[in-house]
Amino acid sequence: MNYKRFKELVRGKEKRTVDFKLESYVFKIKSLKLKGELAKDICAMANNGNVASYIIFGVSDECLSFKSVNNEKLTDDNIQTFCKKAISPIPKVKLNRECWKNADSKHEGKIFVIIQVGPHARRAYRLNQDFISYKEFLCFRRNEVWIRRGSTSDLATPEEVSKLVQKLPLNDISLPPENTIYSRLSKDKQFDSLYLDFKKCVIEAGGIIDNNDNNRVVLKIRRLKIVLNLILEEDINTKLSIWDIASQKWAYEHGLCIISLGSVSKRSFHPHFKINFKEDWGWFSCFDLPHYFIPEMRMEIPKNTKPASLFILTLPQIKDSITLHRSFHRMLDFLNSNDDAYKQIYLSKKKINKNLQQWLQEGWIFDMRYYFIGGGKPEKLKKDEIFNKRRFGSRLMKRIRNPLLERNAKKVLLLS
Repeated sequence: MNYKRFKELVRGKEKRTVDFKLESYVFKIKSLKLKGELAKDICAMANNGNVASYIIFGVSDECLSFKSVNNEKLTDDNIQTFCKKAISPIPKVKLNRECWKNADSKHEGKIFVIIQVGPHARRAYRLNQDFISYKEFLCFRRNEVWIRRGSTSDLATPEEVSKLVQKLPLNDISLPPENTIYSRLSKDKQFDSLYLDFKKCVIEAGGIIDNNDNNRVVLKIRRLKIVLNLILEEDINTKLSIWDIASQKWAYEHGLCIISLGSVSKRSFHPHFKINFKEDWGWFSCFDLPHYFIPEMRMEIPKNTKPASLFILTLPQIKDSITLHRSFHRMLDFLNSNDDAYKQIYLSKKKINKNLQQWLQEGWIFDMRYYFIGGGKPEKLKKDEIFNKRRFGSRLMKRIRNPLLERNAKKVLLLS
């Protein structure tokens, strides 16, 4: 973990995915209570599902005191061995011992131990052994399921255990009261119903949806606001590929959210796509989109050689309201927890916003007029025309105003 991420966690204080412990005597002294408390917290954080959770030793609960960890037995090997015996199924855990150079004075020279739990598929993690000691007033029983409620670990209710088994989110968001099966509707009403259900999901998650402007959706991932283009399709295959959809409908947003009522063929992804993740909710893929590769029908795309780092969320087999609801919230869990996906989203927003700001400032785009391949001598430049060298020869280009670009650029920058 880098120091910037550590400061973000400390600044955010204790919550569902973060727990602080100033002292660290587990494994160092013989105490069943210390082991039981650690097993309970890891079990609870494992039940957070597809979210990375952290137990940080050396930080007080109020984040006001910091203490260097001197427990040499608190190691990754001991944690792995402990989790194999204490928790079932075995959760993914990773222990790091950190001491950063050039840290703030309150953290400088101090060793912190960070246990990362997850992310992994949502399931019911439970204690695999009894932790009972009348002497230490301890009673954690085998098969107990623990979850996080805010900043504390608590026993799960039977209803919450049922949700874990069904891979449902444990937050306060309830399933739709009425489940609409889209295939039972007439063709002209299927997308309207799907769109309204998706709008409800976005609003529940604190997002914004604009149904008057290219179905743009604004979601908050961690602390980052991203603008998506919502696209609804029946089926996606090689005849109508993801590439075709992206090239025809992308309008300068940071990414695309494609929802399919039917199946999505893996062959529909372009060979240059990086299919980074295949999850239970769908695909997270990304690719660098050079503007000059866009089909001629998309002449409003700026002919700028700086590629847009575009990411695409694809949700297949959305048959009804409940399936949409579950897939949407699993997708949000993934985007909030996966560091690699978050990095790609951050880069996409940064690159696209930079391009949009540049185009707005300059107020024109490149429109290719002539090629000069080899040693051809260019004609005399006319007013507002420029000469520029490229790898494939030289291009003579003219400055052209583009109202569509300006309108879309301003809208995306305003939303983000």
